[in-house]
Amino acid sequence: MNIFKSDKAPYVLGLLVTVIGWHVSQIVNEIRSIQAVSYSVGINRKTGDVTALVRNVSRTRSLAGAIFSLECDNGESCFEALDPFEEGETPVYGSVEAIPPHALTRQVRRDSASSIMFTNTVAPDGRYRIVGKLASSHRHAEVNFFYIPIPNRDGRPLDIYVYNRDTLRGVVIENYLGLLGVSLLLCLIFLVITLIQGSRRNTPTEEEATNGA
Repeated sequence: MNIFKSDKAPYVLGLLVTVIGWHVSQIVNEIRSIQAVSYSVGINRKTGDVTALVRNVSRTRSLAGAIFSLECDNGESCFEALDPFEEGETPVYGSVEAIPPHALTRQVRRDSASSIMFTNTVAPDGRYRIVGKLASSHRHAEVNFFYIPIPNRDGRPLDIYVYNRDTLRGVVIENYLGLLGVSLLLCLIFLVITLIQGSRRNTPTEEEATNGA
């Protein structure tokens, strides 16, 4: 028996729409209650430019005092200074570029030829880039992105969920509202089509009306 061709189909689809709507509400509440950060790392092998895009996914909570780091694979010294420096000067291996309209505050940089580390505070839905450059002799080196937990005022590490937006899981999380919205719309369209088909089945044809007369 095909339930979607029976008289119970509208009730089944109505229940399905209700469940999806409840699921959307639960996910939205969960996202609001946690601190989530997405990232992606891009490397231009020709120029050596390394860019990590970091986003505070939360729409209501600031990302306060979080430490993120770009590190050369196997602890190698793969970065070169962004600008020329003279003897006695401290070289700068990394910088941060804020993406409007949400600016960065309280930036603290700690970098070396093997690690570019920043402590940042970012507004809700704020984004920024961590920028570095691979040395010419390390253009094929791998660069890893890390979140470094630090204790907050209560002595516990910041509870942050970090995910790579370039993975399948990251794509789903990054676009969860859109995907769920499409699913809900498809269910509603299916429900309307089923109701229309049901009403047509219940309406007697001209031949049936004539025979009945």
